[in-house]
Amino acid sequence: MSNLEQRMEKLEKKLRLYQIAFISILLAGGFLVVSGFNKKNQVPDLIQAKAFQVVDDQGRALVSLKKDNNNNAGNIRLYDQNGTTLLDIYQNDAGAGALLLKSKNSKNTCYIGSYNNGSGQIKVYNSNEKAVDEIGSTTSDNGYFGVNNFEGNNILSVTSSKNADGIVSVFNRNKNRICVLGPDDNGNGVLNVLNSSGQNMNGVWPKQ
Repeated sequence: MSNLEQRMEKLEKKLRLYQIAFISILLAGGFLVVSGFNKKNQVPDLIQAKAFQVVDDQGRALVSLKKDNNNNAGNIRLYDQNGTTLLDIYQNDAGAGALLLKSKNSKNTCYIGSYNNGSGQIKVYNSNEKAVDEIGSTTSDNGYFGVNNFEGNNILSVTSSKNADGIVSVFNRNKNRICVLGPDDNGNGVLNVLNSSGQNMNGVWPKQ
């Protein structure tokens, strides 16, 4: 075999090796691309951390999800662009879930939670953070609705008697009850009007 033929044979062998290497690189690259694409679309079964935040383009926190160190329960907060708290979801003193809404000045506006006995409670606050309305329940698990004046003193309540009959009570600014509308022991409707000191003025109407 001449030198030229030997050289040609060696060249062909090298060319085949280059072809094999090139094809192998293409196959490996394609595998990596496909694998990477599939990984981007995979959703993890569980993500765990002690805190999560949603931030804006300036890095300011808008939503916070974390553990409340005071009672070892979860806590979610919503903030505006200035960092003012607008909403707070937390565990209240009764050990139940509570939601507190706040104004743009971070003042309490509405509370949804529960009493210590586990029954639900809703409070509405005025601009001075005084509770002016309340919806809840009594210790006997009957409904309750209350209206307060701007100082937070009760001026109207709708609740129930010991026999689970409805009672409406009106109070003056001195916290004295001045009018009661409700039932007698037999379930008949009665009206009792009192003076500014809470003393009976007309007895019970209609007269017994």
